[in-house]
Amino acid sequence: MEARRFGWADIVRLGMVQASLGAIVVLMTSTLNRIMVVELTLPALLPGALVALHYLVQVSRPRMGHGSDQGARRTPWIIGGMTVLAAGALLSTFATTMMEPSPMLGVLLATVGFVMIGLGVGAAGERPEDIPKIIKIDIFINPNGELHIGCYARKCAEQASLRLASQIAA
Repeated sequence: MEARRFGWADIVRLGMVQASLGAIVVLMTSTLNRIMVVELTLPALLPGALVALHYLVQVSRPRMGHGSDQGARRTPWIIGGMTVLAAGALLSTFATTMMEPSPMLGVLLATVGFVMIGLGVGAAGERPEDIPKIIKIDIFINPNGELHIGCYARKCAEQASLRLASQIAA
């Protein structure tokens, strides 16, 4: 059986997932933090604990990755994770509006919302081993005045070092 080719459409599709995931997480961890501390004059410990909770829940990420690997289908996990993430973001936003009239209810709803955000990020996010690790960035201007930027991922660097080693040996 021939492996499926991974083209530009797939790269854009995965990039959009990561951009959406990042946008929601940034809004939840920074904007709601500011609203809670500045506008509602709540102690900064509360949004800090909620953000920490969102990261703590991501400890379950390896289990979700194992589940997606066992099923050999990643798309349902991504769609489900994005759905849970969006629901958690909506719940957290609603909870923030509830913190002024009913602080206990608001904090309880925000806790549930941030747990959902953590679960959604864990299910929809890429596995760390799938993300290329940038190990070198070169920036230079050639004599024509053109700016060139190059970044090298670990796999490319390993291949380059193998070629260099073979040239030195020859």
